[in-house]
Amino acid sequence: MAYNKLKFSFLIYLFLFTSIFAQSSTDSTDAKDLQVIFSNLEYNTIAYNDLKVKWVVSDPDLVRDVFNRFVVNDALRLNGNRITKQILQKKAEEIFEGNVVLDLRKRYYDDEIEFFAFITEEELNNKDPKYLFDPVVDAYYLREIINGKLYSLLQNKEYYFQDITKKSYDVKPGYYFDINLNLTNPELMFWATTSDYRNKYLLSLIGEWGNNDIYLPGWYNSDYFGAVQLKYYDFLKSDPNDHTYKVAIGTGFKSGTPYISVLPESPLVKSSENLFFNINGDVFKNIHPSLSGYYLDFTGALAFRDYEMKDFNFDDTTNFYSIPDFFSVSVTKRKIFNIFDFGNLLAGGGISTHSEKYYRFIPGANSLIDIYNKDFFDTFNHTIFAKVGVEKYGGLVQHHIIFNLGYGLNQEYFAFGIDMKMMLSDLIGLSVKYNSISGYNESRYPYRTDTQIIFSPILRINY
Repeated sequence: MAYNKLKFSFLIYLFLFTSIFAQSSTDSTDAKDLQVIFSNLEYNTIAYNDLKVKWVVSDPDLVRDVFNRFVVNDALRLNGNRITKQILQKKAEEIFEGNVVLDLRKRYYDDEIEFFAFITEEELNNKDPKYLFDPVVDAYYLREIINGKLYSLLQNKEYYFQDITKKSYDVKPGYYFDINLNLTNPELMFWATTSDYRNKYLLSLIGEWGNNDIYLPGWYNSDYFGAVQLKYYDFLKSDPNDHTYKVAIGTGFKSGTPYISVLPESPLVKSSENLFFNINGDVFKNIHPSLSGYYLDFTGALAFRDYEMKDFNFDDTTNFYSIPDFFSVSVTKRKIFNIFDFGNLLAGGGISTHSEKYYRFIPGANSLIDIYNKDFFDTFNHTIFAKVGVEKYGGLVQHHIIFNLGYGLNQEYFAFGIDMKMMLSDLIGLSVKYNSISGYNESRYPYRTDTQIIFSPILRINY
């Protein structure tokens, strides 16, 4: 009898245990199913997370009020678990010190709060911030915790708050028409075509006064170069400077020397017609894909006809310098790495050379007198140079800041320069170019100035 009672009791215990376990398992499964169903009912807008309305509540009284509602309703969790009194007290001290704010985000398609969290101010800028407690990601649960009145207060932002909603600014280059009014480097792109669905050919009229590389004496030169330029993209990108190659050919025109009230005793004067050219391209990637982004630049001007005596505007006997020819070869690496989202690092260097003639003009004479009377190759002076800077395209502000260094191997001078440009929405902007040369012989090279700074407003129409 005792054995049968024991057996019967064991069977009842086993039945009850199995029923409870089955019920628990069913409840757990039902909860998971309900969670999946609920999450699927809500339209997923994760692609717009960065554009959703976001704000921060920093009012200490409001933060305390909300915090107290969470405490009263036992709604604070950390890593999914209820927190102990010791942890709660430690976390509360940060709130007492006024170092905690509320981080909120609205749903994309209505005004409900889809994200709520307590966070310290120093964590706001972190990509993976550490919250004081687990965030609340359900608007209705948040309303239940803090009550409808306080929820509406947060929802309608009826208090002091800081709006941190991301504003989406971006510019995309247009490849149909482009007019870039920049006094030192203007461009008018008037024709575009393509030979397949990916590539693009652009034809432009360009101008160049001076040169971005300070090793050339363009800042005191009397040449303003105009050219026709063909630019080619093997496929279009958001960065307009990421071309495959560009080729320009043109000539120089007489230009004045701005910002100088008194010309030196022996000025720099244009003395011949010349052929200007520029070849620039991402050519090294054809050797190996890892060399992509190294841009080779070859720029120069070659004199092909000397001016006649009637082409000079001198009234008296005058000695003057002239630079009929120059050539420059450089390699620049773009997009080396991003510097704190300020821009992409670029660096480069190369060598240049330019011929220098010293003439005497005598009224009534048949031709100029070549004072140096050197052979063609002996007239060239060589310079080595380097540059480093940052550039950024896209967003609200586009800019570049490039530092230049140069050393004249023949003329023994050091050069330093800064080339800066800033554009707003790629529409209006300002270009500033500064150059300083030291260590040169002022009596030997009187046409040089030790410092030059040039400003140019920019207006661009691009579509």
